[in-house]
Amino acid sequence: MAMSFTAPTIRGAVMLATVGFMFPSAAEAPLHIRNLSPAAQLYGVPRALGADVLEAGYEMTFFTEFANSWSSDIDDDTLAFFDGEIEVLTYGYRRALADRWEFAVEVPYVIHHGGFLDRPIDEFHDVFGFDDDGRDLAGQGQLDYYVQHDGSVAIDMQRDTRDWGDVRAQIGYQLHSDADSALAVRAMVKMPTGDSDQLTGSDGTDVATWIEYGRSSLFGNARASLNAGAGMVALGKGEFLSDAQEDFAGFAHLGLGFRLSSRLVALGQLNYHSRLIDTGLAQVAEYAVQGTLGARWHWNDGLYSEFAFVEDVKSDSTSDVQFQLVLGARLN
Repeated sequence: MAMSFTAPTIRGAVMLATVGFMFPSAAEAPLHIRNLSPAAQLYGVPRALGADVLEAGYEMTFFTEFANSWSSDIDDDTLAFFDGEIEVLTYGYRRALADRWEFAVEVPYVIHHGGFLDRPIDEFHDVFGFDDDGRDLAGQGQLDYYVQHDGSVAIDMQRDTRDWGDVRAQIGYQLHSDADSALAVRAMVKMPTGDSDQLTGSDGTDVATWIEYGRSSLFGNARASLNAGAGMVALGKGEFLSDAQEDFAGFAHLGLGFRLSSRLVALGQLNYHSRLIDTGLAQVAEYAVQGTLGARWHWNDGLYSEFAFVEDVKSDSTSDVQFQLVLGARLN
């Protein structure tokens, strides 16, 4: 029996295909945020990658991240002062392996300098009447990191530094995936390719494992999706304040995505990690909570870009302000 296609049938098929493109069933990937405070960025707390592993092909990403820090504190045996900016340029590569498996690697280049965000931050505080926490007492655009603990100077840096950071290799396995949800387990090794004296690495090998969950059509809304994850990292003994370093740390993230159009997605996310170094001062890699607002623009099925603005929810344990730009390309 021959099948005939009427105009309403064709219009209906086109509408279904359009809706499927605008609001895909897969959950939107999380924002790939890291804590870039001078001390915390040394350690292997991984970025969230999402609950879906690559089924085929590979993906390349280019991260440009800026974070500005201004904080100081003192207690009985520790003094910490951070005034400066960190810029991290990272190349990321992911590729599908055997069925349900993927491999990923990140290669960062870390730059510590006085930066250019001091003046905009000061002007922002002035316009809205926010407390500048003593920023006006220091010169703009200067680098000054100083940490003293138990009578020893752990870091004293006033000159710009730049070097390769710690390379991170990861593997992921798809535990579950259907039209509504996905679940993946991941593991990462952070290798000591950076230099703790330059604050580009910890000089220790860190191993992390975590699980990520994604759900589309949140609360019955095809535009909204959720992503979440949690895990643990075993911290290899580094050179920076090694006597105060924790052996293990926990981390987690929770994010929401809302598709505004077929190409534009608004994203909000919370990231957390537990204490990495125990000195009693928040500035020196205490537990952290970061809040992020961002957007992802899909240029086509394979090419996308992201912008994210990160604020310190838990004061002093993260940078005052952080920006992230990402360009990603997924190819089969």
